[in-house]
Amino acid sequence: MKLNKDKWQSDFEKQLDIAEKKQISIVKRYYKSEYNKGINSFISEGQTNFQLLFDTKDLLKIYRELYSDIGMRFAKWYANNYQKYLTKNLDPTQLDIWQNSFASFGSAVGAQRVTLVSGTAKNNLIRITQQLMSDPEFMTLGAVERGRILKNQFNTYSQFQSERLVRTEATNAANFATMESSKTIFPGAQMMKEWIASFDDRTRSTHSEAGASDPIPYNEPFMVGGSLMMYPGDPSGDASEVINCRCSVAPFPKQDAQTVSEITDINFGLGGGTTTGFGLTDVVSAVGSSGIELMRPDNWNEIVPKNAKVNDKYLSLLKQKPILKASDSGSSQLGNTIIIDTVRYNAETIEKVLAHEFGHLIHSQRGWTRLAGKYYKSIDEVVDFYKSQLNKIGINKRGPGKFDYFKHVDRFSVSHRKSIRNQFPNLTDKQFDESYGAVADYFGAMTKNKIGWGHSNTYYQSLGWRHAEMLAHAFENKYAGNLVFKKLFPEIYDDTIKWIDELINL
Repeated sequence: MKLNKDKWQSDFEKQLDIAEKKQISIVKRYYKSEYNKGINSFISEGQTNFQLLFDTKDLLKIYRELYSDIGMRFAKWYANNYQKYLTKNLDPTQLDIWQNSFASFGSAVGAQRVTLVSGTAKNNLIRITQQLMSDPEFMTLGAVERGRILKNQFNTYSQFQSERLVRTEATNAANFATMESSKTIFPGAQMMKEWIASFDDRTRSTHSEAGASDPIPYNEPFMVGGSLMMYPGDPSGDASEVINCRCSVAPFPKQDAQTVSEITDINFGLGGGTTTGFGLTDVVSAVGSSGIELMRPDNWNEIVPKNAKVNDKYLSLLKQKPILKASDSGSSQLGNTIIIDTVRYNAETIEKVLAHEFGHLIHSQRGWTRLAGKYYKSIDEVVDFYKSQLNKIGINKRGPGKFDYFKHVDRFSVSHRKSIRNQFPNLTDKQFDESYGAVADYFGAMTKNKIGWGHSNTYYQSLGWRHAEMLAHAFENKYAGNLVFKKLFPEIYDDTIKWIDELINL
């Protein structure tokens, strides 16, 4: 296939301009509204406490809707170019599923950005208003005149900040949609992709160099400057390569590539007649196999035994392809690397440790809990769940009911452990030990080992590490299952799976 780069990029930027114009208008209205609330408070009360403004939940909604709207536009745009290859129509009700997929991806990106976006906006208000409070001339003006001056100034900020936000996210949303929708037609392994540099005379030299390079296999990253990026705007790249980028990615089939024969099998497709929408099996929703294939480590089959039963749908929740290593001295997740103790875990139990360690990587990449020594930042949905679990088990109760849960995770009661073991005759000793240990570690994480055991109290010194360990065990429950946990604590077990489902669909 010979790609007409100029026409591709021209069409891409035309669609991007249309999409951005709509979203900039929406985001600017939000900024103006919040700034005006702050100005009115400042004028009437003379205070600069704006902590209730630019709420992160409101900003997350903006990200969801931005990614949903722009993603659907570019999925349709790509589909129109290859419509002749689409051999089967789908029920238009699938559009809702697809829309949610884009929105979920937007939520995942937003979760990493909204705190900074909110803080920047509030800091602008504080900085400007405090400067003006120390200006005698300004303070002698009437309330109406002061309000007019402030609103004019913040209208300018609203325009600038909305343009910056939308133009950065739009390229990510557009190229992500293009990449994913291309797999509705051709398998990723049978495609190539090309980086198309924007026409802008301010295009970075690193992007121009990427655009001048030969096409690469679909599942491989581009090297852009010092960053590995799956497509222009990919948030895993360095910020210097992402902000204000307007380059595009062009996926195309290799010679003799075979089209996807049954589009319904991977939950993709078109509505009847004309192109009405495209759905994505994106890295958040995990409803298809394409995200799994993209994120599966290259040496997966070398570490995972062939006879192991593994539900690896969680791979499609990743944002960046990880490195997988074997070890004989413990399992862990460090940065983008997963280490699996292949001596301790065999085909019977490796499914659980994979789900656990990849759970750590997923919550880290998604920004649900960020850890750095004793410092951490967990999103509200994680903090709220942790608190609700503590209330449910009654750890803060007084009297005899305080440790009702303790009887099932008493490490010192050999006879009780044996009675629990006898309830699971179909589990091998190794399977039982790992499952029961996971139960104890979940409660140990929740209560800093007041109930249960696992990691040391020092490990749980930071509340963030407790959140992280609960998340990893919740991933185990969802993707590997835990019969011991389910029987001993059915309500808590169901809570953990529901929790992961809710986080995925934020």
